Amino acid sequence: MNIVIIIIVMMNKFMFINREKELSTLRDALGSNKAELILIYGRRRIGKTTLVLYATRKLNAAYLYVDYANPTVLLRSFSKILAKTLKLPSGVIAEDFESLFKLFPHIDAVVLDEFQRLYEINPSIVTALQKLWDLELSRARTKLIIVGSSIGLMERIGLSPAAPLFGRATRVIRLAELDYRSTRAFYPNSGEEDRIGYYAILGGVPAYHRFFEEKLGLFENIHRSILNPTSPLYSEAERLLTEETRNPTPYMSILAAISQGKTTYTEIADYAGIERTALTRYLQTLRNNLRLVESIQALGTTGRRYRRYKITSNYFRFWFRYVYPYRSLLETGQVDKVLGSPRELEPHIARVFEEICREHLHLLNREGRVSFTQIGRWWHKDIEVDWIAVDERTSTAYYVECKWVNKPVSRDVLNKLIGKSQYFPWRKGGRKDIYILYSRKGFTWEETDPTVIQISLEDMEKTFDKYWPQILASL
Repeated sequence: MNIVIIIIVMMNKFMFINREKELSTLRDALGSNKAELILIYGRRRIGKTTLVLYATRKLNAAYLYVDYANPTVLLRSFSKILAKTLKLPSGVIAEDFESLFKLFPHIDAVVLDEFQRLYEINPSIVTALQKLWDLELSRARTKLIIVGSSIGLMERIGLSPAAPLFGRATRVIRLAELDYRSTRAFYPNSGEEDRIGYYAILGGVPAYHRFFEEKLGLFENIHRSILNPTSPLYSEAERLLTEETRNPTPYMSILAAISQGKTTYTEIADYAGIERTALTRYLQTLRNNLRLVESIQALGTTGRRYRRYKITSNYFRFWFRYVYPYRSLLETGQVDKVLGSPRELEPHIARVFEEICREHLHLLNREGRVSFTQIGRWWHKDIEVDWIAVDERTSTAYYVECKWVNKPVSRDVLNKLIGKSQYFPWRKGGRKDIYILYSRKGFTWEETDPTVIQISLEDMEKTFDKYWPQILASL
């Protein structure tokens, strides 16, 4: 069983989930006999600071948060923190940043949070750190943890060949959103349908789940914590784009287009009103810098003809579907005109349910209950299969249909899936075909054919429960 680590503080309903690998990497670095420069980055609210604070909680560590201030103010602030950590007289102020950096080896660990701001405020400060690292800090047992939330800028600072810190990082950790099986732990008293709903709305960003109260239920939580103009989640998406881009307007238009089902390059350009020659640059920023969009290639195909774009964040997908187009109504309290009943959420949840089914399939693959080497979406003209997984070794293809409907699935769904499979060209005539049906409400028949696998929500719950997280400790 894969053990997932949770740290929970009951007072503020905070949970720190599934960072086992990252925590192990940090502990290993902090306990090594050599200098370590650890680069940690990921989108805001993803849990970077909490991870670092937990890993360093038993050390004499200095936490330095880089605010947008002039260098003199930052130097004074950081000097006071280091003086307190080192138990120096409170009036001791470093003359310059180089003098400040020279104090790092005398502390168990130093954390520079929102490090990319230091580069934006004055790139020469980062250059000074790089030179001092090469000459002195790397020869001591310095433990320096650099944390940042601007993904693209952090990669340019630390991972690009032309970057000032390129080649210096001894460990690199990129924090992504939690998967579904981990976020289930935020709602231990809920049924599987509700857990899927919570994940469909908030995705895997730990901080977002702090705003939801399990006892209120999904629909009430959405009304109170997202559709309410006074809630932080009401403006979170726009705030992130405003902070991370010079002009958020084109990016918001692109995300709005994708949320409305415009998933091809041409459809996005036309809906967003952006010249096609300029769209590529914006999509690259959304993909590479913000990790909010990804391109999907139909399994076994090449070329733009078989390429689509999707929003990677469930929260952003929800926000651009239910908040962005209706802010005039929401600002005037007309919430019911935007989202009047739980069933209006069904199309949104159904799409996320497909992603959860893929995650479940990976667990089945790990356990040997199915066997595949590749998995992806597939479409051809007006024919589409939710997922197709193939095993190159045994020439086996799995065709997967995921049904988030409020009634049992009938045999007609299976017959249609069998019909679609005939158009899949991979090793046609020399492969074994297996059909997998996922259903929210079960099935109208009991299948005996071994080439057909029926998976209900109860079956999924049992599999995910095998990987239920453990509570490790509190901060």
